[in-house]
Amino acid sequence: MMKNLYITIMLVSCSSVATGYAQKISDSDKALVEKIQQANTKYTGIASRFKQTKHISVLGEDVLSEGHFYYKKPDKLSMQYDQPVGDLMLLNGERFVMVNAGKRMVTSAKANSKMRSMKNVLSNCLAGDVLQLNADVITCEDTKKYNVVIAKFAKSPKNIYTKVVLSFDKSDGSISILRTEEKDGSYTVYELVGKEFNTAMDDTHFQTPNK
Repeated sequence: MMKNLYITIMLVSCSSVATGYAQKISDSDKALVEKIQQANTKYTGIASRFKQTKHISVLGEDVLSEGHFYYKKPDKLSMQYDQPVGDLMLLNGERFVMVNAGKRMVTSAKANSKMRSMKNVLSNCLAGDVLQLNADVITCEDTKKYNVVIAKFAKSPKNIYTKVVLSFDKSDGSISILRTEEKDGSYTVYELVGKEFNTAMDDTHFQTPNK
């Protein structure tokens, strides 16, 4: 009897936790993001140029960058900067590498909750799999050129972003613009230009550079 009662309590508790983390999304918006996800199943990777605008809230200024972008499903990403030259953001499985002004940081998404949050957002956004972001609220907007998806996250230590705004091109369903917003009001906008899909990519794009 006590064993059955314990199991019942545990099931109710787990159910409550699952409900608490359920994403809020309307039926129509869910249908749209599922359509976007389906459209992206035909892409194994993306190569393009990118333009980046990073707004630093505490300084009240924007930093502009650009370079080459490579993405290969499920979790390989390389952003190689021409401006500033030599900068790099690299994701290969669980490994994160960032090079900024000649300084290199290598970390693991398994060991670092913020990097794990960043990996989840980047890999799922690029795959068009919005429902896997585990956002608290997801809404959609319709513009002439894009299907815009807005994912909001609760402010907590495990979430590096408070909001992610995704613009998917209506012509092919692929992501064109990604905007990430942080807790301090800073934000970063990535725009992909001249996208090429399913092209052969050299694995050296995703290798950790030598010191």
